[in-house]
This record gives sequence, C-alpha cells and structure tokens, in this order.
Amino acid sequence: MANNQDNITIAKRKEARGAVLGLLEEGYPNGVSYQTMERILHSSAKCQPHELPGVIKYLEDKQYIEVSLPEEPSLKPLQNGIVELSAHGVDLLEGSIPDDPGISI
Repeated sequence: MANNQDNITIAKRKEARGAVLGLLEEGYPNGVSYQTMERILHSSAKCQPHELPGVIKYLEDKQYIEVSLPEEPSLKPLQNGIVELSAHGVDLLEGSIPDDPGISI
C-alpha cells in the first residue's frame, strides 16, 4: 500500500505527463525541442530536468508522443531531440479515446 509521500510523487508524475502533452498541443503539428521543453517545464515548476527523460519515455511507450533524435551520435542524444505529439496523443487530449489513468490532463 502506498504511503502519503508515494501518492504525492505519483500525482506529480501524472501532472508532469499532462504538462508535456499540453505543451506539445500548443505547438501542434510542430514539435518542440527537448531543451526548450526542459526549460519551460522547469521554469513553470511542472517537471524537474532529471524527471523529464522518464516522462518522455512513458509517453513515448504509450504512443502519445514521437521523439526524433539527431542523426549525429552524441553522449546525450535526447538533449538534441525533437518531441512531437502523435495522432494518438491528440485523440487523448480531445477525449476521443478513454482517459489514461497515468496522466493528469
């Protein structure tokens, strides 16, 4: 059974996922650079920089977003990536598909 601190952490993750989708919705159909997303979410206190890779991975695994990485190899390819909202992500935000319990929109 989750304690109160665990519940707060889970709620923050769900809010961060929703914030990422909301940010991408504003620019749709264009993507947003990972670095820009990181700055915006950190400055609005929606997501800490160290949390963002996990948020991105979750949303990508659920097929709500697509991540384009640079062709040139680097130590941190995600830092130079572009994140885009997928059609599935648009459907979630518009309510065309059932709500995802792992995301607070």
